[in-house]
Amino acid sequence: MAEDDILLDQRPVIGNDFAGTLLLDRKNYFDAGKITVGGFSGIDTDLQRVEMDAEPHGTPEFPHNWMHSRASGEESFKLTITSRNLILVYKDSGSSEFGKADIFVDGSLVVTANPHVNNWTHCNPVILYQNEVSCEHLIEIRMAPEDRDKCFTILGFSYTL
Repeated sequence: MAEDDILLDQRPVIGNDFAGTLLLDRKNYFDAGKITVGGFSGIDTDLQRVEMDAEPHGTPEFPHNWMHSRASGEESFKLTITSRNLILVYKDSGSSEFGKADIFVDGSLVVTANPHVNNWTHCNPVILYQNEVSCEHLIEIRMAPEDRDKCFTILGFSYTL
């Protein structure tokens, strides 16, 4: 391999869309957007755990989340945010108490998030949009009609300005 094959002073041709990604969760959203939690007012504590900082015990990932529980009602979660890109991270679960949620961007259904893709507790990311320029979007998350009486956990979002 020649030395001149490595060019570190140039932007990547692909793969730079999510450089500088920021976290938006229950703890870190005040400067990022406006949130109405609706029926997603709970906090899920049954989370994926990972070993961090040489600690042998598991540390829960995304503890500052929004959870819809069985008795939360039908009000949707709404986020108004100005960003270029947005990723939703939701909880995958093996529990039959969890159900699907419909995810809308600016009024259009973009995905139905199914927490039973793998049927074990872990973090599941999905890209909601990718734009060249930052603009305002309204995200709405509501339980799928057949799963209104089930649980669903929004672990957080990652976004770029």
